[in-house]
Amino acid sequence: MESLLDPSRVRMSGRITRFHSERGWGFIDMNGVDVMVHVNDCKPEDVELFTGGQPQAGDWVTFEIEPRKDNPGHMQAKRVVGGTDERCCNTKGKGQAQPVPGTGKCFGVVKCFNTKGLGWILCADGSLAWVELADCVGTRPVTGDQVQFDLEPSEAQPGKMQAVNVTGGTAPMDLRDAILGKDLARQAAQAPAPALTLKRNANGHLVGCVCAACAQSGMSNIPVVTTIVGPDGTQAIPVLGVPR
Repeated sequence: MESLLDPSRVRMSGRITRFHSERGWGFIDMNGVDVMVHVNDCKPEDVELFTGGQPQAGDWVTFEIEPRKDNPGHMQAKRVVGGTDERCCNTKGKGQAQPVPGTGKCFGVVKCFNTKGLGWILCADGSLAWVELADCVGTRPVTGDQVQFDLEPSEAQPGKMQAVNVTGGTAPMDLRDAILGKDLARQAAQAPAPALTLKRNANGHLVGCVCAACAQSGMSNIPVVTTIVGPDGTQAIPVLGVPR
């Protein structure tokens, strides 16, 4: 018979101190002890749709603890409840698409929307409307997006209304066109630094040169003008400098 004090069977509580949403792990402060937590051990807010329930810094959660398999000397949280953030897999592409103008008569906020293209919209009157990707126009909705739509009775959710002609999503319709935040950061880090194109005078010297030949011909008094060339070849606004 297992001991009633077996820590793996007792519900603990603690506060999320940090959580990396894209990597899916973080730590819980349990009375001064750091307990690792992984998103796979967190209960979704909507189990059927597999949405929500991911922790974020500041959340108070309840959980059970077990020794980590790769490091038995440290504990890991299991069966975690209380996360208030959307799961990273459901937010891919958020903010990467421009919504098309809407014509719907209703407005609301996307409560949840999963990778399979199913979710719920919280309407302005407080009711919930079922939403499917097939009824979205131009872009894909993501949790938290403000959307515009029309309503009709739902066949998939009897007794509920379904949103159609949905606009306002901020992600690409095809998730294969979406980019994760870590990939955006990698692209920015790999982008070449802007190049400077330096101008030369009639003597072949840099504009603003103060050598004797340029000074005698009056070319030393010409303002220095350089142009910043971006990685895509476009030229930015010229930068003026004063020769010394």
